[in-house]
Amino acid sequence: MRWLNDTRFVVSALLLLILVFSFLLHRNLNYRFNDASGPTIGVITFKNKTVLRKYNDAVVWDLIESKTEVKNRDTIRTEGLSDAILTLNDGTKINISENSMILLDISDKNININFAYGSFEAAREGTVSGDIKMNITAGDKTVQVANGDVKLDKTKSELNIKVDQGEAKLTSNGKEETIAKDQIANVTESGVKVGKPVYRLLAPEDRKNILSESGSERIQFSISGWKQESAKQTIPSIEVSLLPDFSKSLFREKLTSANLSKKLGAGSYYWRVSYEDPNTKSKQTTEVYQFRILSDPGLRILSPKTGEVFTYTQDTPVVRFVWNPLDLYSSYTVQIAKDSNFSEGVVSKQTQNQSLAFDSLKEGSYFARIQAKSNLPGIAEKTSGVVSFQVTKKTNISPPELLEPARGKTFAEEQTKSQLFFLGRMIKILASMNGS
Repeated sequence: MRWLNDTRFVVSALLLLILVFSFLLHRNLNYRFNDASGPTIGVITFKNKTVLRKYNDAVVWDLIESKTEVKNRDTIRTEGLSDAILTLNDGTKINISENSMILLDISDKNININFAYGSFEAAREGTVSGDIKMNITAGDKTVQVANGDVKLDKTKSELNIKVDQGEAKLTSNGKEETIAKDQIANVTESGVKVGKPVYRLLAPEDRKNILSESGSERIQFSISGWKQESAKQTIPSIEVSLLPDFSKSLFREKLTSANLSKKLGAGSYYWRVSYEDPNTKSKQTTEVYQFRILSDPGLRILSPKTGEVFTYTQDTPVVRFVWNPLDLYSSYTVQIAKDSNFSEGVVSKQTQNQSLAFDSLKEGSYFARIQAKSNLPGIAEKTSGVVSFQVTKKTNISPPELLEPARGKTFAEEQTKSQLFFLGRMIKILASMNGS
């Protein structure tokens, strides 16, 4: 092992390792570039929170934003409380729900989607060409859609397909089933069941965002198809779960009417209605809807306080606005005016931060408010309360006031030699000057 002590050998080995890893890094970057240079098949037209994309043959996931181009054979993945809308070149819109993953391949003239897990909707109404078909593969099952709207939910144990418009063809275990408008196909290990559900979900709507200032809301569940006589035979129950596969139900309650009210805290929920088929006595379920209760506290201006006065002698003062951050909002606009109705001398600035400074406000009285905007659908603009403040120019400057030592105070001769006495005196004088 003497060669380990040989400086020439160690230096040569280190240089070789540097060259090898530099080559591997360069090779990886080139692969990423080649992946990104593939044909564009669509654009992310909407994105909320964490949405990731992986190029073909790559191992690294990249964050993507709205208006990002999607390449052929890209894999798109969403995380919790995240979703995205992908618009393909032919006009097909794919709405990807949270905790979902799909791979897109348009190598031939058709749209091929490998559906790994989660939930997504595809709308093919108004597409450019009806000759292009969409083939969705989920394990060993295939769903083909020519024109129409289809929604798929996939868990470990089952696959649910709902057709809102048009029709779809499902191939499973070599057998083909046609799913017509308003029908649901439930695919499990025991087989395929296609039919029109007895009940339909009305409220809360699918992908509904419910805002709550307190952090909890009373949710009104509502269904259609309820009849007192048929309910005795079908025994419908509402199921609510935190998981899309309902492996753990939050609650399951028998319905005695078409409506049910429950108080729930902030979070993401899935709900459906389960019932008994009066003919086969087997359990049936409706489609699954998802809704969110989002904590949405009020927007408050933390600084300046109402009635606060900013003084200056030469240069106008810096007035800094600070407010509480809101998770659901992406941009804020500070508005300053001469009147409380914000009709006179309005000045505004926009930011994505939680503070903003103004340094050109001249002497006078002002009113201010903040408006917050969200990029999430269904969330309206939020406005804070109004605060008033003043900017005043000082013409008479008070001289510094000596605070220490106090008038008439005596010191021993040893104390007058201490630097601590003079330092403390200067700090207090400067503090007085800054506070004037």
